[in-house]
Amino acid sequence: MSQEVAEDNSQEVIGIACTHRERTLLTKKQQAAVTKFSQSTAESPYKIKYEDLQIQQPTKDFLKELEKGSGEATFCDPKWAEFVQQLAKNSPVCALIHPLCHAEFERLANGEPLDSSLAVPHTLGAPAIVKLLSVLSTTSLPPRFWPFFRYLLAMAKAPFANNNPAPIPAVRGETVVNWFPALPKVQERGRFSLDTDTHEVLFPLTFPSALQLTSFPLVER
Repeated sequence: MSQEVAEDNSQEVIGIACTHRERTLLTKKQQAAVTKFSQSTAESPYKIKYEDLQIQQPTKDFLKELEKGSGEATFCDPKWAEFVQQLAKNSPVCALIHPLCHAEFERLANGEPLDSSLAVPHTLGAPAIVKLLSVLSTTSLPPRFWPFFRYLLAMAKAPFANNNPAPIPAVRGETVVNWFPALPKVQERGRFSLDTDTHEVLFPLTFPSALQLTSFPLVER
């Protein structure tokens, strides 16, 4: 298991050779700026300082395509605002695009329309994408957005690349004390590091002793 330390938003990820920061689209500072951009309107514009924030080129090009207005008085295209807000969350991209949706999403990023018969199951795996297409009143993405969605798909696939499953512990032989012929054999749970960890009980349970119980006077009715 790889344990890498990222500068921001880092945490250990079991079985995946990348950090939480590497699986998110934006850093915390970038997330704050993009969130403000998603909430901007013509009456309350907001201009993203791309150079200062050092936003990745595919994301930068995508966000610029969504800018309305001119100069410093720019705001987010209202149809895309909710989707941009999803991108600005501190969540991995693989949570935005479920692995079960990778094949369909790849076709979508290559300009093919989303199969309407798959809309219901894909709402579970990529609800933000399906809702976006619904708002845009289309089943396919405009060509100018294809590069960014391919970039998103690559990020969503990255945590699962070369990911070998953990070995399953073998079941020990049966003995005379744990033989249940009427029940199917099951795999053992295995041992984890927390199994051997001891935790201090902050509020231990105490029960009154027999002496304490008999010390109360009896009340006659």
